[in-house]
Order: sequence, then C-alpha cells, then structure tokens
Amino acid sequence: MNHGDDLDFWSTAPAEGYSVCGKCFEDDYIKEFIQSSAASKLCDFCGRKGRTRFIAAPLDGVVEFMFQAIDREYKLAADALGWDGAEGGYQGTHWDSRDLLEDEIGLSLPNDDDGRLLDILVQCFGDQFWCERDPYALRPDEQLIGSWEKFCDFIKHARRYFFLQQSDKKSLGSQEYLTPSELLRFIGETVTEHELVKV
Repeated sequence: MNHGDDLDFWSTAPAEGYSVCGKCFEDDYIKEFIQSSAASKLCDFCGRKGRTRFIAAPLDGVVEFMFQAIDREYKLAADALGWDGAEGGYQGTHWDSRDLLEDEIGLSLPNDDDGRLLDILVQCFGDQFWCERDPYALRPDEQLIGSWEKFCDFIKHARRYFFLQQSDKKSLGSQEYLTPSELLRFIGETVTEHELVKV
C-alpha cells in the first residue's frame, strides 16, 4: 500500500504477509512497537514461536512505524540537495536506502543471517537517495557549539554587561545561532532536566 502522492516512493507491499518478532531487532522502540502490535505466534524470519501468546507483529506495520521515525530526521535527496551532473550528482552527504538503514541509522538485525529481513526493508523504502532534513542548516550540536563561541566572543568584546537585553540576532551573526538569553535559558533548562545541580 502506498501512502499518498508525495510518499509514493515507499511502499509496505514487500512486507505484507510477513510477521516479525522483537528478537529480530535490537532497537528498543521497535521492540516495544512489535510487542504492542503482536498478532502472530510465529516469526517468519527467525522461526521463533510463542506457545501461549502472540510474539510477532505484521512487518508492514513495523515498516510504517519505522518510516514515521525516519521521516522526522531524513528526507529524499531529490527534495533537499542540489544536483550537479558535472560534479558527480547530489551536492551533499546522501545514502541509498540500504546504506541509510545499515550505516547511517545503524539498524541492527541480530537474527537476519541470510539478509532477507534487511532486503525486504530496503525494498519498502525504495530505490532512492536520502539525506538529513535541512542538509545545509546547522545540526543541533553545531548550533549549540557555534552559539556558545559567539556568546563568549560577544560578552568579551561587544557587550560585557546587560547582554540579556540584546534582542537583535544580527549582533551574533547568523540567524541560526541562539541569542545570549536563548542560550542561557537552554543551559538552565538542560541543567534542571538532567538534575545536574545537587543540594
């Protein structure tokens, strides 16, 4: 089944009719999804059988669950990267579906000795090239490191005091960096969230 005109590059059809158990994946979120969606006592990939309870979920449902997660972080290279035939194609880091699943995401399939499960997943995600969402933007870690460096430079050389009143992002350069108040708020929230201050 295809999912809309804008998503017609992927399909759950290659996965239909198969059931897979949580032991076939290492990812905890996928395992939890399989456990909550289990509808079969037999896994078609590792051969595991449940005596009294369902242990395997329909693989097409697992593919849909995976696609929703992947779609939050990655998109088709054709929709996000520039193309230059003279320079070797897409201008930026990109992966085909197999490399995206295996190398970039690091999907681990511990019981897939013959590669059949991975092959079906790759078929579902299509013969496409993928890249990060907003591939030319700063990654979150790059944004935070750059914001801290700009913050340090700003309070040393531009405005030593009262920097929290600064609302103009142009003083820090790129619009992608956090302002001093945004950065300090982020640091405070992170410290609180991870309980880094002990009484």
